[in-house]
Amino acid sequence: MKIIDCPTCEQDVQWDMNRLQKLEERWVMACEKCGDQVFSLSEEEKEMILAGIRLTEEYVPDIINAYSIAIPRN
Repeated sequence: MKIIDCPTCEQDVQWDMNRLQKLEERWVMACEKCGDQVFSLSEEEKEMILAGIRLTEEYVPDIINAYSIAIPRN
């Protein structure tokens, strides 16, 4: 998961599609610590991300093992 710094309190915020909330015409994610908006997406951007996730799950159902060759393990 991608980690984003909150612009207000500098708290590390983990990007998670499940934490998006609808606010007027945008989908937003707020900082867990201060509650300020960390980022927002339009409905179209959100749907594009979800379509990409669905394609990845469809064509690479075992994503961890499929990419494990490329990731060196210590």
